[in-house]
Amino acid sequence: METWMSGGVGRAQGGYDEMVFRAMVQENARFYDPLGLVSKGTEIDFKTGANAYLYGTRFMDYLGLHYGPQRLLAWWRRDADSRRYYAHDFRRVFGLPLDESWHQWIDWEHSFQRQNLLAGARAPGHRNTATSLKRTSALSRAPTSRRTGRSCSRLSSIPGSWRTSRRLAAVMAG
Repeated sequence: METWMSGGVGRAQGGYDEMVFRAMVQENARFYDPLGLVSKGTEIDFKTGANAYLYGTRFMDYLGLHYGPQRLLAWWRRDADSRRYYAHDFRRVFGLPLDESWHQWIDWEHSFQRQNLLAGARAPGHRNTATSLKRTSALSRAPTSRRTGRSCSRLSSIPGSWRTSRRLAAVMAG
């Protein structure tokens, strides 16, 4: 939500979560459900709560991409039609249980990342080479393409995500 409240610019538009989920698919790592994320998922989290933030950001992006920014905002908004419990309100807005949508997102994420991995492997000149022998920060810049000069973050790979983020930012602004 922070990304959309700041005009569509923020961590949700960075390349870090894209890299994390692509690596999880490549390594066949476990994707946690919401309860597992806050119980078991924090044991492996090198930054307390970072996994919950990564999953949540990615799930919100999925909802905005598949259902549109208006529906996402309808879930975030608290009005007379809202249900008290967030999962009940999720069902009211999206028409299915939160757990079911979460599992649909995980299935979609696996398929999407497998396509990214295959596309990357087929790209001309694709090599696994170290970009630096020095340690780098977790806050590194998103890589850019040498050919186009454009960002290689997931904005360039998820159809409609840039438009979704701009529409959501515009709706949030008023």
